[in-house]
Amino acid sequence: AETKGDYEDGVHFLNDSIEFSIKHGDLGTVIEIMKSTRKVLDDQSAPGEVKKYLNLVFSFLSSDASIKLLGEFLDSGVEIEEKIMNEFVNYLDKNAIQPFITILGELKTIPARKNVINILIALGKKDIQSLAKGLYDSRWYVVRNIIYILGKIGDKKAVDHLVKTVNHSDLRVRKEVIKALGELGTQGVLQTLKECLDDPDVQIRTAAARALGSVKSAAAKSIILHKVSDGNFMKSDFTEKKEFYEVLSRWKDADIVEFMMKVLKKKTFFKRALNDENRACAAYCLGLMGNKEALPVLYKIRDTNNKLLREYAYTAIKRIEYGQ
Repeated sequence: AETKGDYEDGVHFLNDSIEFSIKHGDLGTVIEIMKSTRKVLDDQSAPGEVKKYLNLVFSFLSSDASIKLLGEFLDSGVEIEEKIMNEFVNYLDKNAIQPFITILGELKTIPARKNVINILIALGKKDIQSLAKGLYDSRWYVVRNIIYILGKIGDKKAVDHLVKTVNHSDLRVRKEVIKALGELGTQGVLQTLKECLDDPDVQIRTAAARALGSVKSAAAKSIILHKVSDGNFMKSDFTEKKEFYEVLSRWKDADIVEFMMKVLKKKTFFKRALNDENRACAAYCLGLMGNKEALPVLYKIRDTNNKLLREYAYTAIKRIEYGQ
């Protein structure tokens, strides 16, 4: 190539070859084209004008048109070797993020969506800001997938974006973002998760408790302890109470053992049934922790008249003594 027209023809030819190859699922050929193009771009002796035109080939690979074609092929159900896909993704730039977010909401097959999610996990590391724009998509399932992707990337910078979706209108999105915040585990998520413990929906409350358990900090433990110690918490459904106590068992320290023993020993004349539910939860928790100090108290209550408390005491003893 010697003239501007030659350069343009060369770029058109390469782009047409890429388009044809993607349409037919031949990513191997696309990779060879990009390798050759990259080789020239990395050649210090190559003229600047040549490099300017060849950069357009990389732009085309990450364009809406190319990504849409790839999505259509992925939806056809033909499997692409993981090694090939990973090498292909290495030639994409951050401009491909938005096109992939777009097709993520249009793909019809689960394998195709999984492929795109994995691609976005790789690309999103290059530009968290661009990926986070997907959190404002009108389609709830796209938002949930972007939250999942941000969680998998694990970049702490994503927290500021994620907390904005905690009040999303869709419950499934809210549960996903709470889970992701717990996995990221920064101090900045604690206040948000604490507020979620008072949500009207029990699924959000329990998701927030589990997320705090994932953080595993002393501050997170303190938040849950304060919640379960609140007098109003006793009125919660037994399943919810059990979930909170199970989260507390993750710490396995002296504070938690002391708290559980106090609950286990507590007796009351009023609200006896609710108190026995709490005691059953404490027995369950101590069993999960395998705490042998609890055995004498568990032996005392295993023959109680309350069926629920009796069952959980027996289960805890069995787990502590036999590791079952």
